[in-house]
Amino acid sequence: MIPKGVRRVAGGALFLLGAGSGSWASRALADEATTKVTVIRPTGGDVVLVEIATRAWAELNAGGVAATLVDCAAEGDACQTEAPPPRGNAITLRTFRRDDETITEAALTPDGRDRPTVRRSLTVSDEAAADPKVTAIRAVELVNAMLLQVDSAAAESAEAWRRAAVADAELPGQHVKNDERDDAGPVLDGRALWSAGAGGSMLKSADGLGAAFGFAIRAGRTLHDRIGLSALFAETWSRAATATLHGNLSTTQALFALEATCRLYRNARFASHVALGGGGYHVDAVWSEPFSQVGGLPGGSSALWALLFSGGAGAELALGPEMSLFLEARAIWASPTPVFYSAAGTRLKMADPSLSMSLGLQRAF
Repeated sequence: MIPKGVRRVAGGALFLLGAGSGSWASRALADEATTKVTVIRPTGGDVVLVEIATRAWAELNAGGVAATLVDCAAEGDACQTEAPPPRGNAITLRTFRRDDETITEAALTPDGRDRPTVRRSLTVSDEAAADPKVTAIRAVELVNAMLLQVDSAAAESAEAWRRAAVADAELPGQHVKNDERDDAGPVLDGRALWSAGAGGSMLKSADGLGAAFGFAIRAGRTLHDRIGLSALFAETWSRAATATLHGNLSTTQALFALEATCRLYRNARFASHVALGGGGYHVDAVWSEPFSQVGGLPGGSSALWALLFSGGAGAELALGPEMSLFLEARAIWASPTPVFYSAAGTRLKMADPSLSMSLGLQRAF
């Protein structure tokens, strides 16, 4: 009598031989899909893993999901797969062994990302001795559930993936895990590349001049994964006059900064970044008495234009699928630096440095 293990291996080999002839057709169908589904088939010699991957690929295509089968000997996420199509997503299904468990994992990579943001996994302990046929079917269920989530996100602007571990009553020793990753964005559909918003602004000099308050307008663009650009325009007014040698001083300050940003942390609700850049700075000084020349304001003019250098950090807190609260703090330096003298003869500088803070609402699109 032929042992059961030998029959299983032989049956799996025959299945793989028959399934291989159809792989070219699935690639043609996959080229038409807006969500690319790729099944990674390991080539390390583990017949059971190969059978699971091949059966899952065949079941997906039989069910109308255009999946591509890719052979790969690399471990983890090292296998090269196609990037998500424009405004689309990529789902990668792979099966591997870890310690005394067999893990089948579906990973979702949205457009504009170079790594997965959401993963779902099926874990089978060696004690359960799972049948490759059954494991392949459960793997297909992982992919179908992820496709349903993608469709729901596109129709309803999505909801955050919930972290959960659900016990599987059908197959003892198995459990399904939905994992929310840190690089899922505060914009919950994960596709937004632009953001724009407005709010309040505060500018405070380090040299004794009072704080000035006004408005701020900002815009941002994600370029690649953690890297992006942001632009900020702010204008502030100081109405609390400061006594100087030339009368009581009030100022109107405006700044424009274009900065490169680097994301430090991101999850479904919160994101933080650092920024560095430069731009332009303008100050308009008004005295309550006739103006006389002040250092840093050449030619007796009450206005000064200067180059601006800026650096700081910011954070975003999601309020909904598209709206978020932003907070930014940066230090600014101007060259040349406006200089005034208090009534006591103390030297007062502006933007050398000054603290600029902005708080407001923004929308992602």
